[in-house]
Amino acid sequence: MTFRCAVALAAFLGVVAASAQPKPKSAPSAVQDTASEVEAPPPAPAAPAAPMTSEANSRRWRFALGAGYILGSNTEFDDVKISAGGNTVSGEAEFDLEQTFVIAIEGRYSPRQSWGFMGGLNYEGERKIEGGSVSGPGFQVTFGALNEKVQVTTLYGSAVYRWDSFYLPFGLNYSVLKYKADPSSAASVDEGGGIGAQLGVGWIFQDQFALELHSWVTTNDLKVTASTGTLDYGSGMTSNLVLVGKYLF
Repeated sequence: MTFRCAVALAAFLGVVAASAQPKPKSAPSAVQDTASEVEAPPPAPAAPAAPMTSEANSRRWRFALGAGYILGSNTEFDDVKISAGGNTVSGEAEFDLEQTFVIAIEGRYSPRQSWGFMGGLNYEGERKIEGGSVSGPGFQVTFGALNEKVQVTTLYGSAVYRWDSFYLPFGLNYSVLKYKADPSSAASVDEGGGIGAQLGVGWIFQDQFALELHSWVTTNDLKVTASTGTLDYGSGMTSNLVLVGKYLF
């Protein structure tokens, strides 16, 4: 019996010793290592906004800055009153004006294959009277260049019909005339503006540039008073041929 107890005790101690030994740690799997090292990808950047198309540009209001040249110009007065020594005679007068620059500021709406509008302000450079004539019953006086200058600023509005690149503007304007008499003269000058009209043709290219050719008519009033008499030109009409280029915003 003592021998059996010893055998049983030895067996029990062997089981306890085996259970007390530490178990080896299992190696991490390759899948776990890879998963821990791989980071989440960054979010994709937002796609850039698509540029505005030429068609979309044509259907919004745009602004324009322009510069050009007045190729030819003359002014005609059909109802001139010449008063001197208590006598008054009627006649006509015509001025030839030198060429000058023009600057334009404009807003426009001109969709393709449709009607639109453009309006703005034209500022003309100062220019001299290169010559002209005054005539009446039984007389005609022709003169050369005068030391007198005119400057015109015009507010305008035009209806526009546009096809694709070409367009046709036409409308009305109101001009303000500034007349500078000869500094050596003691004459006084009264000037005023009036309503005129314009008709032209234009071409848009690369969606940002425009080239226009206009026949531009402005009206104005002019009266010159000197110590020897009065020269009342009445209402006159100035015809201009204008070439202008514009940048569209």
